[in-house]
Amino acid sequence: MRALLLAVAVLTAACASPNPLARHSPTPHPSASADVRAFIPVAEKFVEQHRGLKFKRPVKVTFLSDADFRTRVTTRTEKDRSDLNVEFKDLRALHLVPASLDILKAEDELLGSGVIGFYDPTTKELVVRGTDASAATRHVLVHELTHALQDQYYPLDALDNDNDDERPVAWRALIEGDAVRVENAYIATLTPAERSSLNSGAGGQLPSDVPTVMIELLAFPYAVGPRFVDAVMTARGGNSGLDGAFTSPPKTSSEVIHPDRFLGGFAPADVAAPAAAGPEFDHGVLGEMGLTLLLERLIPRPLTASDARDLAQGWHGDRYVAWDAGAQSCLRAIFAEDTQAHAARLAAAFSALPGATVAGNGPLTLTICG
Repeated sequence: MRALLLAVAVLTAACASPNPLARHSPTPHPSASADVRAFIPVAEKFVEQHRGLKFKRPVKVTFLSDADFRTRVTTRTEKDRSDLNVEFKDLRALHLVPASLDILKAEDELLGSGVIGFYDPTTKELVVRGTDASAATRHVLVHELTHALQDQYYPLDALDNDNDDERPVAWRALIEGDAVRVENAYIATLTPAERSSLNSGAGGQLPSDVPTVMIELLAFPYAVGPRFVDAVMTARGGNSGLDGAFTSPPKTSSEVIHPDRFLGGFAPADVAAPAAAGPEFDHGVLGEMGLTLLLERLIPRPLTASDARDLAQGWHGDRYVAWDAGAQSCLRAIFAEDTQAHAARLAAAFSALPGATVAGNGPLTLTICG
């Protein structure tokens, strides 16, 4: 599944130069305190030391008040709006969001409450929610400076949401896992009082009226990325091995969920794309991530949490197409599972989804409308 479109390129969610000290001339927001401006070169040096790379050029840093940040992070283009509408219709077809959902409003609420910083690889600007040198502002700055450093070596916008496979999803998990690793190393240097203050820093509680699936899609790279990065660095010799992953990155959510698959050269089955039964508006790959989101909705009946995990881990490839059907959206996906037994069990589970029909059992075809 294409990752849920977000209004900015590389986010820090609230869930979760060769010599910068001498050469950088950062341009923070005028309202930023002198203390937080002075911290920028300190943060740059910390990121360089922990990432094993040197900044090639200065990074533009902007600090915004809470209100200004909310306005900035929820500003979107017409293409953003169009892509969000496609995402909504995909999720509606899968019964993962209600048909009445205003997805633009829901995304505004989610980003306004759940995001505390971002780096835009198109404009090369880093934006932080906060104008003082609090622990919350400093750790976000470290995280986003890691993205800026990544971008100077491995362009972060090389993959986007227009890809019809899972490469952008896996790429985001890689880059967020790396940034979270460096951020956590910085947080470990804070005093106990500073660490305890982070939960009350910039941002806020995620809104309760935003569908769970949108929160899960936003959180996915932060949830699986750090463990993936740790596994790669352990197996391949630290930062140099991680650089190799940036050069030849994972291509599926399954690889970042199960790092051993990436390390072992996992390749999914080549699944033929299904045919649409109406005007097509989208196509792509749901992946193990999308399959997991579907199966989670069948817990506790007819699946247990263990059953759902087992079936999702059996993912070995898929392709989907989505089309308009009057007031409804429909989606058809063909799944390959690793064993015939898994395929049969998955077919039985899919039969419990509202509005679904299932055909075959290896590969199997799911058609669902909502």
